Amino acid sequence: MLINGWNSEGMNMVDFDLFAWERKYNLEKYPTEPYLDLVVKQRNYPGRIAIMGAWKTGCLRLGDTNMAYLSLTKKPYSYTDRWNYDAPVARRSWEEISDQEPQLRDHIPSVFPTFEPDVFQRIKSFDRIGFVYSAFVLHCISPAIYPLFDQHVFRAFLQLNHYQDSRVFSSGPTWDWDGYLQYKHFFEEMKAKYKQIEFWRIDRALWAYGKSLKTQSPNRIVNSNISSSRIDAPGGWITSRTLGSKEKLFYWKIDNDGNLTIYRKFKSGEKYNTVTSQYLCRLNCYMKNAKWVPLANNVEKLNNGTEVAGLGTFLVNELRYPPADGQIASHLAALHYHAGIWGWNRKQKGMEFIHKRLTGKRH
Repeated sequence: MLINGWNSEGMNMVDFDLFAWERKYNLEKYPTEPYLDLVVKQRNYPGRIAIMGAWKTGCLRLGDTNMAYLSLTKKPYSYTDRWNYDAPVARRSWEEISDQEPQLRDHIPSVFPTFEPDVFQRIKSFDRIGFVYSAFVLHCISPAIYPLFDQHVFRAFLQLNHYQDSRVFSSGPTWDWDGYLQYKHFFEEMKAKYKQIEFWRIDRALWAYGKSLKTQSPNRIVNSNISSSRIDAPGGWITSRTLGSKEKLFYWKIDNDGNLTIYRKFKSGEKYNTVTSQYLCRLNCYMKNAKWVPLANNVEKLNNGTEVAGLGTFLVNELRYPPADGQIASHLAALHYHAGIWGWNRKQKGMEFIHKRLTGKRH
């Protein structure tokens, strides 16, 4: 069954040992008691959200040197030196949100909404509070409805759901409500699978598993059908080829922020093109909102404005690439196709592509 692009019947748990991964959770950086007291048990405590903001940013430790919280078992927890107004941990915003918790609580939907609620946009408006921190605020206030959500658990979701390294192209650091909704469905399925396990323990296991995936090469594509080798590839790059009868060699890699760089060699020299994670997100949103999309990357037609609407014209007209760089539509199409994100009509001429979310298939 396909739910908002997520195949709930395709989840593969063969390589996922929940209990083993739970044991790998970083308890020193993210101590258990404050989370259980203030989130799971919803203990009413002054500055609750700010304390959890420190917890979320790794700035809360067991000890009484700069005490911020006394647990229900009378253990002291203190802020680290990093919890200050000059550090990039948004302390001031966490404190402001904490002060406004009663008003925010009144506007948080009691059922997980299909679209981003107004209160979420309000939380995001605080300085340095982005999507992940805003989702964490919802989680702190209503943990049964809004699961903890960050890059690590989402990476675990993608991997366990056979998305493999499609995360390179479709997720990255640019977040949207649709991704959170997909993860919500996935997490509910996990809770149903592990009925006897508390939700926060499932979250720990997913976090540890997802974090371990980050340490693996971000350029790895598991799909064995990809035409790729590392022979003669520059250091750190993966070798691939475009689709069709006239395959063209190119190199590519992804940095830790999800930005894709494509490297091509010509007789006259070489060319680098970077497609940011934000642009990749926009490209995939465009594909999701269309059906079969033509390659449309003829340089001459892109130059004179006669090319049909498609991938190349989107790069030139919407993302403002020079017409000559519209050629990278071929490379983007090949990578998305081999990663299992887009479908291809298999034609050598008149190539068209479709986002597999629209077909209900991932492979």
